[in-house]
Amino acid sequence: MNGEMVFCPDCLGDGKETCHNPDHGFIAAMGWHEIGRLGCPGCGSDPKHKVPRGGKCDTCAGHGRVHEDDARSFCADMGYDFDEVMELAEELQ
Repeated sequence: MNGEMVFCPDCLGDGKETCHNPDHGFIAAMGWHEIGRLGCPGCGSDPKHKVPRGGKCDTCAGHGRVHEDDARSFCADMGYDFDEVMELAEELQ
């Protein structure tokens, strides 16, 4: 296992539970419809997709960092580009 610690790709380093609903774009586009008014059932369409009253991030246990191998595995499982996620996490810090 690579010992290097990187930002958690799940919460982008803030340690908070984050919604990864693949329908966020669809829900936002349905603003004229009831589903658009109600928003995402997981995060309520929070701009940062943070779960209201959510707990710690499951991936990093609220620490905001994980081993690089774990981060790469998470990104592969979710279909995310590892480098893009790390760049976004860096920008948000």
